[in-house]
Amino acid sequence: AIMSGAVSKERIAKIWQSTKKHLLKPLNSFCLNTEFNQPYLDFGRLFGFAYGEKENGAVFSHMVVMFAYSLYKQGFVKEGFFTLNSLFALATEESAQIPPTLPEYFNHQGRGLYLYLTGSASWYIYTLTEQVLGIGFESASLVLTPKLIKENFCQDTISVDMDINKKQFKIVYVKTKDSSETFRILKAECNGTNILTSPTQCRLSKQLLNAQEQKNNTIKVFLG
Repeated sequence: AIMSGAVSKERIAKIWQSTKKHLLKPLNSFCLNTEFNQPYLDFGRLFGFAYGEKENGAVFSHMVVMFAYSLYKQGFVKEGFFTLNSLFALATEESAQIPPTLPEYFNHQGRGLYLYLTGSASWYIYTLTEQVLGIGFESASLVLTPKLIKENFCQDTISVDMDINKKQFKIVYVKTKDSSETFRILKAECNGTNILTSPTQCRLSKQLLNAQEQKNNTIKVFLG
């Protein structure tokens, strides 16, 4: 419902509060459901699992990352960051007992299980690329609509390398100052030439991209 935009912003805020209240514990990420306190086979054998295993109350990576994508898409940036980052935190804890990857689910001990049986890894990268970094295309134009907050930055820049029409483009987001809210675009440039922007969007037309004669190009977006 959130991803499709079928509910209002006010309703999304209530869904977020309810989800935090009922499904956040105990690993600081979101479980699939609350505990039934007994095997509940009306919904099938998956609710016969011990609570916190698989579909019965585990932190299911695929659903959590889709929840994060949906929140970002509707403008709930801090909530989206919390949700997406909760998976990163679980995956990098020693208790996960896994190599650097995103498993199907985490049980209530924080153990990561089923490392390759998941679609969540692609959704995670998709969310980072399209929503957090805001990299997309419209009618062959490159459109940048970043949804970055200060917690996204380990240093003052974030960069991504892309191949566009057989040319290399490095997209660099530059943090010029800290902000308690989502960063706004102050200005942008391509190979040192200024580009028209709005506070939320930077658009590079197909013609502008094709006009860059060098093989390696740099797009800088300054945020504040």
